[in-house]
Amino acid sequence: MKNSKPKLILWYDSKSTFIQKDIDSFNEKYAVIERHFKPKKNLLLLIEFFKQFILTCKDVFNTKYVVLEFSGYHSLIPSFLFKLFGKQVLIISAGTDCVSFPSIAYGNFQNKTQAWFTGKSFKNAHYISPVHKSLIYYKYTYNTNDIDPIYQGYRAFVKNIKAIDIPIPYGFSQELFYDKGISRIPNSFITISSGLSSNRRFVLKGIDLFIEMARKFSTCTFTIVGGTEIQQDNLPKNLILKPLMPNHQLVEILNEHEFYCQLSISEGFPNALCEAMLSGCIPIVSDVSSLAEIVGDTGFILHKKEVDQLVELIHTALQSNKSALSHKAAQKIIQDYLQNKRTKALLTIFK
Repeated sequence: MKNSKPKLILWYDSKSTFIQKDIDSFNEKYAVIERHFKPKKNLLLLIEFFKQFILTCKDVFNTKYVVLEFSGYHSLIPSFLFKLFGKQVLIISAGTDCVSFPSIAYGNFQNKTQAWFTGKSFKNAHYISPVHKSLIYYKYTYNTNDIDPIYQGYRAFVKNIKAIDIPIPYGFSQELFYDKGISRIPNSFITISSGLSSNRRFVLKGIDLFIEMARKFSTCTFTIVGGTEIQQDNLPKNLILKPLMPNHQLVEILNEHEFYCQLSISEGFPNALCEAMLSGCIPIVSDVSSLAEIVGDTGFILHKKEVDQLVELIHTALQSNKSALSHKAAQKIIQDYLQNKRTKALLTIFK
């Protein structure tokens, strides 16, 4: 039987869990055709661009819609050709394509070549859907210095974007992450990150602060999922390093811990934080982008990247009503950020 759904092209350069969830969402209304741009260097990158150009020339005459997961190298050709032929272009932006942090070499806009591709793509779009409104434009106050721009967001770096901004937060499932109601390890802290063999990623995700807290709170336990990639000696004895793990194991270890820490220098809309809150972990987060809004009054917010301020915050957290905050954290995600809300919003973008 012929598929009656309109076709939709979706490009990504790396397929993650949240991109798969977007694909599943769009599939409810459209016949999604996935396109994978494989990042390469030098001449191989030119070959990838050529392959993408040929594919897009075919797609633009057969489909009306293109969705680009993030803006960057992979988004320029599809956004240009679909716009040229009067088709609709949506870019879903999620963090790295909206910021510039030269101090840690992070963000598309700290690299001139990436910034050009990213900016041109945004200018080609009819709609831009960041996962939080702060990715459009906001004043950054958490880890200020003389190197990084104070104003972040794609409209801080790209002028005269004509696209419509439609912020839509990520969505999460109660079936995958939930509070099991089991006893948690007293005074236990956990964080999750990949790629921690990279010093840039190590600092970006606030792992330096997390380890410093382990040194200062020797009677507490601190767990890093993804921490087996850390290449450092003389780590504190109360620091537990675990490998990355699938969701069914992740929900178990989250339910063993009282607090979840997301002390990043920059974030879009962190999945791990929301999944931890759904699992009943009390959040302790840096005041960047969406984090304070996600947490609300269910946890603790570090307004400046300062060790003394974080020490005081953790002392307060340890003396708090943990049971009440744990329940509130899970309810906050259930109330505001379930997947069906994101799906419904995504499906109303293309008219």
